[in-house]
Amino acid sequence: MHVLHRLQERGRASAGIAGFKAALADPAVELIVEMDADFSHDPRDIPRLVAAAGEADVVVGSRYVPGGRQVNCTPRNMLFSRIINVVNHLALGVRVRDASGGYKCYRRIVLETIDLDHFLARAYSVGVETLLKCQAHGFSFKEIPITFVNRRFGKSKADLHVLVEYPFSVVRLWLQQRHGLVR
Repeated sequence: MHVLHRLQERGRASAGIAGFKAALADPAVELIVEMDADFSHDPRDIPRLVAAAGEADVVVGSRYVPGGRQVNCTPRNMLFSRIINVVNHLALGVRVRDASGGYKCYRRIVLETIDLDHFLARAYSVGVETLLKCQAHGFSFKEIPITFVNRRFGKSKADLHVLVEYPFSVVRLWLQQRHGLVR
């Protein structure tokens, strides 16, 4: 495990991309796990994600497959999450049920193949954009059930800016997808 401390650039999208690039800089790394650092994602699920990577290129820890669930989440956040995932599926054709979650395991070849230098996303839509890029390259997916536990400490960054950014990003992604520009 390696922790990347960033003091200048901020944001969910740039943090994830910086983490991917840092992991890829080590040629010994074969699998990259992405997760929330506030323990909303249980680290004890990492071995299950890694094991499932034997069957798929991208493994998604999912709240929305049988056995998956959410704990201590507000009804508003649960509704937003469901709506976002329906939109991701209907508008963008994303094939996973939990495209808005942040608990994933990627095979190295996946992150070497997708274009990490050109993302539209600046916040939470980075997750669905990454999945779209993976899907565009024909990588396989597997979802495994997880329990997402709402944070006990700190404050969510899902504010008005995020609620505005997400639909605009989806529209931009849809347009790029229609023109064959998702890479």
